[in-house]
Parts: sequence; structure tokens; C-alpha cells
Amino acid sequence: ETALTGLASAYDAQGDLAQAEATYRNAVELKQDYWGGCYHLGLFYYNHNRYKEAIPQFERMVELTPASARAYNNLGGTYMQLEQWQKAREMRQRSLQFQLDADVSDNLATVLFYEGKYAEALAVFDDALKLDDKNYERWGNLGSGYLWIHDSINAEESYRKAIQLAEGRLKGNPRDRELMADLSGYYGMLGERAE
Repeated sequence: ETALTGLASAYDAQGDLAQAEATYRNAVELKQDYWGGCYHLGLFYYNHNRYKEAIPQFERMVELTPASARAYNNLGGTYMQLEQWQKAREMRQRSLQFQLDADVSDNLATVLFYEGKYAEALAVFDDALKLDDKNYERWGNLGSGYLWIHDSINAEESYRKAIQLAEGRLKGNPRDRELMADLSGYYGMLGERAE
């Protein structure tokens, strides 16, 4: 199965999507009782914006590994892409039951925001920060959350922390465009146009 998924990944990297998909499917058929094939085929579909086709693969992964945080997290991410917020929330919550994870908490908070559950979302963002407070994006997300509920004091504090952490990372990689774009957004939210 590992050799087949490696081969499928190589086909995918070369842009031969039909051969990649066929090889991933072969890996699933070869070991129907193993979750890895479903995982890789589901990721293939997800990465190519074929979300509806990814869902059965991740559901099969849940069947094979019912206590897998990863399986529920994958389903949650797929439902987010389809804007099926309730299912996305349920899957993220299930994932967190099996393993606490800052990124999954962040994603759950995002779903809660889309559902208009701002107080709950802020609490979950806070939970994510308790797990990992060194991620600048997490602080930026919290700042944006506070803006949604018109709490400018806490929003500014969160954006300042995001800026501090992002500036520190920028010293190590001054050409990181994504990082610079995020920093620009944080400064913009604080009204610091020159920065």
C-alpha cells in the first residue's frame, strides 16, 4: 500500500491526475481493511477540490479507525469547504474529543464564527492559545474575533501580540510573502497605514 500511494503521489506531482487517482484507488482496493488508502485517496480528492468525493473516503477512515482524531478532522475540513457548518462543527468537536490540537481548535472556532456563535468561538480560540500561544496567526484570528463583537481593546491587544510574533518570524525569513501580507493586514486593522 505504501509503495502504491508513493507512486500515486508521484503521478499527482507530474500532473497525471487520472493515473494518480487510479493508483490511489488500487491501494484502497488492495487493503480494504486499512485506513491509509482511504486517507490518501481522500486527501487527493480534497487537494483537487473534489470535496464530495473526499467525504466517503474520510467516512470509511472513521469506520476503520473510530477513535482517530485525524479522521474526524479531515471530515470537518471537507465539510468546511462545502460550507456545511453544522457537520463541520460536529466533526471538529469529535476530533477534539480524541486529541486536543490547537489547529483543530482554531478551525472549530472559525466554524462557530460562520454560524454566528461569536462568544463560543472566542472561547475556543482561547482554548487554542492555551495549547499553543506561539503561533502569530492564532493571535490574529483572536483579534479578528474580538472585532466581530466590537471589543476593540482586546482586538488591539491580540493584534499587537500577532504582530510581535510575526515580526520575530520575519527576521528569520524576510522574504516570506504570506507573512508580510498577514502583517500588513494586522497593521491595517490597527489603523497603522504606514506600517
